[in-house]
Amino acid sequence: MDQPVYDYIFSGFGLAAYLSLDAMLEIGCLEGKQILIIDSPEPPEEKTWSYWERGKGLYDVLLLASWKKGWFVSPHQQTECLRSELIYKSISSVALRNYLVEKIRKHDNISITFENVVDFSDDGNHISLTTNRNRYQSKKLFNSIPKTTLDFGDTPVLLQHFEGWVIQSPQLSFAQDEMVLMDFTVPQRHATRFMYVLPFSQTQALFEYTLFSPSLIDKNQYEQGIRDYLSSKNITEYTIEKTESGVIPMTVYPFWKANTKNILHIGTAGGWTKPATGYTFLNALPLAAKLANDIKNQNSDFTRFFKTNRFLWYDRLLIEVLYRDNASGQQLFTQLFTKANPANVLRFLQQQTHFWQELPILLACPKVPFIKAALRSLRPYKK
Repeated sequence: MDQPVYDYIFSGFGLAAYLSLDAMLEIGCLEGKQILIIDSPEPPEEKTWSYWERGKGLYDVLLLASWKKGWFVSPHQQTECLRSELIYKSISSVALRNYLVEKIRKHDNISITFENVVDFSDDGNHISLTTNRNRYQSKKLFNSIPKTTLDFGDTPVLLQHFEGWVIQSPQLSFAQDEMVLMDFTVPQRHATRFMYVLPFSQTQALFEYTLFSPSLIDKNQYEQGIRDYLSSKNITEYTIEKTESGVIPMTVYPFWKANTKNILHIGTAGGWTKPATGYTFLNALPLAAKLANDIKNQNSDFTRFFKTNRFLWYDRLLIEVLYRDNASGQQLFTQLFTKANPANVLRFLQQQTHFWQELPILLACPKVPFIKAALRSLRPYKK
């Protein structure tokens, strides 16, 4: 049956919706508005989101853990990346969701329903949205549900795919206040592979076997990669307390071109994932703040929400290089983190650098493949 017209509907209730809603509530732009959140009937999958930032942040009270030192490790050297300038942080999706649900309960104008979204459209004035149970109308829609099928044309798509084990062991030797951002000492096997390590205590840590590659591998290869790494660190006695896996697209495909005047795609569905890293939390924070300010200032045409910049071009070059020669990742990242200031590299990946900070980073990249990628970037991708 038809429902009342809402001011805003959130289709999907994940990271991008959490951050966007929170930003809107903080600046008071939802007062007097009717908001509907359409969440999946399936229980949400627990995830851990990690990011780096300078000093205190918005969600420090919710953090699972934080680290003041972060290491990049290659077969011949290791480099500390945070340099007392940045803090690496992890937050649980459960903690962030619970925090926001408690916040929403204080607002009678925000309601949540658990249904499966089937379709939606924009007639230029209103949004019509159909679920498996109802039909809704709204003035604006924020959609975070990715299309199940998408034609990328000739735009390269790398995948950040991983499996992680949280283990308990008396043999852990990592300092609790230090994490490992990338350990490239794992066998590469003609692909970009590394281990990511987050120690939570003297006896508990996350070990995540991660690849940046165009295709997935068998599940047993991730598991064997973790076992081999633990063995190389003389960790033979352990129990697996939790597992986590995921696949994140790394691409400069223009997801935002699907935005309309009244429909804004957010999160992975809107290209809010940082193409060069696969990090979403870090990239979504400023976009959520921009969305809240646009709503407050009545900048209501979402076809104008996304703006390209030089960082998107940098992302394109890196993805082009790794897509065409996936085995080059170890050398590429080693040069980036050892020839340039690694803290600046992290700020660069956060899009918080100016050109004179970026120049040493660009010069640290392998010259020939990046020059070829730059020449290829002169033509647009085809659909």
